[in-house]
Amino acid sequence: MKKIILLLILVITLSGCQSMPASYTVLAGGPGHLDGKASGNHPSDAITQANHKLGQTMLSYFAQADENTFVSPLSLQLALAMTLNGATDATLAQMQAALHVQDLPLDEINQQFKQLQLNLLETKGVEFKLNNSIWMRDEFQEHVHTSFLDTNQTYYGPFVASGDFSQKAFVESINKWVAKHTNNTIKEAVKYPVAALTQMLLINTLYFKGDWALPFPKENTAQRSFLDFDVETMANIAFFNYFEAPDAQYISLPYKDSDVVMIVGLPKADAIITIEDLLHAHQLASSHEVDLQMPKLKTELTYDLNDFLIDHKMEDAFDPFRANFSAMADNALQNGLHISSVVQKTFIAIDEKGTEAAAMTKVEMKELSMPSPAIQMHINRPYTFIIYDHQLDTIHFVGHIVNPGD
Repeated sequence: MKKIILLLILVITLSGCQSMPASYTVLAGGPGHLDGKASGNHPSDAITQANHKLGQTMLSYFAQADENTFVSPLSLQLALAMTLNGATDATLAQMQAALHVQDLPLDEINQQFKQLQLNLLETKGVEFKLNNSIWMRDEFQEHVHTSFLDTNQTYYGPFVASGDFSQKAFVESINKWVAKHTNNTIKEAVKYPVAALTQMLLINTLYFKGDWALPFPKENTAQRSFLDFDVETMANIAFFNYFEAPDAQYISLPYKDSDVVMIVGLPKADAIITIEDLLHAHQLASSHEVDLQMPKLKTELTYDLNDFLIDHKMEDAFDPFRANFSAMADNALQNGLHISSVVQKTFIAIDEKGTEAAAMTKVEMKELSMPSPAIQMHINRPYTFIIYDHQLDTIHFVGHIVNPGD
């Protein structure tokens, strides 16, 4: 039996059995996001708690002693949510469980994610971009249910196009779309050549750029120690929201004119800092003068999320003999339509001015010395952080840094 693959960037790739000229045909144009105003309602606790839980599971799974970690639970949520609309039966139930939304019906999941996206697109003070797209093989297009595309268009507003994955120009067009929407921080979402059985790519991109409300003076940046090596480290003495627990220090670094903050946790020994610890500390933090030293950072990472999702019980979607994407396309069961890969690429740069970060989730269906105040927080050892919208109670990005110079 030939197999059909689905791809999620995040990219999700779908594969199976079932090619356009050199570029592509636009089936649904536009910017690749919803157009409209938020209703004033914030997403439900169920959706925000799912976001927190997914962030924690990703942090726990990927954080390692010798490697930096930087992931986006939000990007994974949105890419997989689009894919949910093609799944049925056990495949759908397992995907909902992996996203921690197993207690919500699909219609409610879509509506809540739509509300979240509309609120996110109105984020003030920082540059925040959120874009979705669906790319499919020409000959597969005729098998794709209109209801699948219409539902996604209503709730996620993706740019939709078809073309020939065997043509380099089509793959280059996809990569240019991702580069455009991540401000050229992520330039390759899809490698050429694409697997012959790949039928569809579902892509979500996030881009964030924010200036610190309290920027670090450049003249204070110098080489300082981080563990047993030196890295460029920024320094500032200012009043920050700060909280100290018995086993860790926490600080909230606000972005200018925004509800978005970076919450940083620095363990005093070998304590493990969780998402819940960071959010709890943010709630308890109060203004203190802090001598803050923080390394500059620039890193780009790639994650294959297949094993992560399978280990969290989303098994059937990756199995061509068990996956049920009958709500996506004709003959999905007979042709073994399944997810072949879920890939997330992330980028983050932290300097004296602020933070730039991006994420792409692809689902592939295959067929830097100052007088010291009372409090010192010198980030000279591994630390954990989140970029968090406290108004929407939503985590955009999660990081655990063990080597800022890497």
